[in-house]
Amino acid sequence: WLTSSKHPSYKPTVPQYTENTMRSSLVFLISVWILALATPSLAQFSVADKQEANKIQTLLQQQNHMDEIVDTLLQLSNREKKILSEQNAVDLAAVLQQAAKDLETQDLIVRLQAQEESTLTQLKSTSNMEQTILGMIQVVEELKMLEIVFEDKERALRLMQEEGMVDPQRVPLYRANPDLLEEDTRKGLYFTFVTLGVTVGFL
Repeated sequence: WLTSSKHPSYKPTVPQYTENTMRSSLVFLISVWILALATPSLAQFSVADKQEANKIQTLLQQQNHMDEIVDTLLQLSNREKKILSEQNAVDLAAVLQQAAKDLETQDLIVRLQAQEESTLTQLKSTSNMEQTILGMIQVVEELKMLEIVFEDKERALRLMQEEGMVDPQRVPLYRANPDLLEEDTRKGLYFTFVTLGVTVGFL
């Protein structure tokens, strides 16, 4: 459903959210990104950054502008040094396009902006364009790896427990329902992507 004359596209799956999953994702994942992205010595979003972000947002709203979105992402991300490959930009554009046209995601964005304004403000004040785009690409890569990671769901649960990535209170639920951990992980990653997309001004 995402086609381009020049670029084959990654096809993301959009998870569904409840108020509880939205809040739990926000509490954990956004706190992680604030710590990961915070580099006080780096400049915040410039006027030029905001103009390019607005251009991408407009193209997303109009739909069917995959090539132009990819080109704009490459120009925006590679001004001083190359941080995105063309495939990175294609994958990022594909998830952005799907998020922009998905009604559940749009509802999620409205709730996020209404309920978590202070969190978004903090993210904007502690990160810049380059950091945020790199964060979004990292999320996309992790989303693409989920099917491989969860080929062996019991092993995935064990490894994620060892890394401290699983709420101990939910471990019995995940053992009883092996698919739930993958579902929750996908929701958390996608929520992080959307939040960073709102932060940078793409969504």
